[in-house]
Amino acid sequence: MSRHGKIARLPGPIREQVNVRLQNGENGQDIIAWLNSNDEATAVLAQHFGGQEINDTNLSQWRQGGYRDWEVMQASLDEANRIVSEGLELDKVGGEGAGGPAGGVAGGAIYRRDAKVD
Repeated sequence: MSRHGKIARLPGPIREQVNVRLQNGENGQDIIAWLNSNDEATAVLAQHFGGQEINDTNLSQWRQGGYRDWEVMQASLDEANRIVSEGLELDKVGGEGAGGPAGGVAGGAIYRRDAKVD
């Protein structure tokens, strides 16, 4: 989903920092103050929003939308990393006949799938 709010329009690295700060439980007012004092953020706000600062509503909307999307993506990346790690471990244990790294990764995915079924 494409987002168009103030925080969604900020550069990716700034959005990433907002998300990490939210994940770490940082106070919303501190995040807002940081954003409204950030030169890159204020340039975007000037260009797209007439210089209107980010406020509580903007952060709340981001928390309910963009941040939740980010959390889902982080969970997916974590799962993918676990599957690859398990696959590489299976490849080490299985030796030559395990199908190489791709076979190990596939084996890890199958192992994870079967483990969830039981």
